Amino acid sequence: MVVTLENSFYKVEISTSGAEIQSFVRKSDSSDIIWHGDHSVWARHAPILFPFISRCVGGFYIFDGKRVDFTKNHGFARDVEHKLVFNDEKKCVFELFYDDELLEKFPYKFLLRTVYELDDKGLDWKLEVVNCDDKAFGFHIGTHPAFACKPSECFIEFEKKSFLKGIRCTQEGYLAPLVDGKLDLYDFGEIDAGIIPVPAEGFGNGVFVLNNDSDWVCLHDRSSNHFVKIESKGCKYIMLWQNVTGEGQFVCVEPWYGVQDPVNSDNIWSHKYDLINLNKGESFSCSQRIFE
Repeated sequence: MVVTLENSFYKVEISTSGAEIQSFVRKSDSSDIIWHGDHSVWARHAPILFPFISRCVGGFYIFDGKRVDFTKNHGFARDVEHKLVFNDEKKCVFELFYDDELLEKFPYKFLLRTVYELDDKGLDWKLEVVNCDDKAFGFHIGTHPAFACKPSECFIEFEKKSFLKGIRCTQEGYLAPLVDGKLDLYDFGEIDAGIIPVPAEGFGNGVFVLNNDSDWVCLHDRSSNHFVKIESKGCKYIMLWQNVTGEGQFVCVEPWYGVQDPVNSDNIWSHKYDLINLNKGESFSCSQRIFE
């Protein structure tokens, strides 16, 4: 099922499958800000990443001594139906509750709530995780919005004009081994502080950087003079990615509350780096905004 939010400036379509944005049309020129999901290139648009981000070493995690296989990246929230609990022309709310099937994958009782609200300037996007269990658990969460553009004609701007720190990763997309229990950082090396050109050949497995306290990250399109911003306030990490096969047609700007596994991970869930931990009854929320 697809629900629609609409006003005089934008029309947004969101699917109950994954609670994922399908399109975000700017009415002034009828252009879609969000990548249209060509299956031959990359079939998604803006998935929600939960309860883990990116890939797990060996394709499994160990929860309290029990192995659980994960053959896909980014957890399961993007691949399941979310219940639509509210919808009008400007706002919609989705909920994903634990069930017996999800407890086999993630043995904790949770609620994931996703709220979208449209106004004249853009789209607010809020994620909330509630611990419904009688024990504490940890998780990661993030988003993966893909913005339609021709990469060679784009550049990315961080609000804070300070030089960025990259997070070292392997060619396979895992974190490099931690250094004294911390991320292996390097100077990203951009010519202009906080400005990253988008190469025509792409970012490979992605460029992973610290957010440097920027409240937003902006993707500029030189060919159309349009830009789109995604709010990143309170978010530690930003992943930049685009398709690695075929001609580049989009760029992902991904605020992450968590990181992928280091290449030498022991696969024990509770050992994951920088988990968000919730006690019984506690909740975590993060807000993003896609705006111009």
